[in-house]
Amino acid sequence: MSQLTKQEVISENLAKFLDINPSIQISRLEITKSIVIYIKKMKLMKSDSKILFNPDFKLLKILEPLTSTEKREGCNILNLQSYISKHIINE
Repeated sequence: MSQLTKQEVISENLAKFLDINPSIQISRLEITKSIVIYIKKMKLMKSDSKILFNPDFKLLKILEPLTSTEKREGCNILNLQSYISKHIINE
């Protein structure tokens, strides 16, 4: 089983964002898919880029802290795994 498909315990903040019970385990792949769907649904992608997005307040709560470059230029959608890693609880 890869790290992407392994069922993991997540933080309460991430569970709240995903609108799931914090006791439910979820894979990194499912988390990433849900965040990408949210980014597209909320039209957060930068119009001049296919990989950069500007998080709204709700998404920012799970991505923080951002670097000064990310705040200025946007977050890279290819880095979602690094943004969410702090929300994975190792048992």
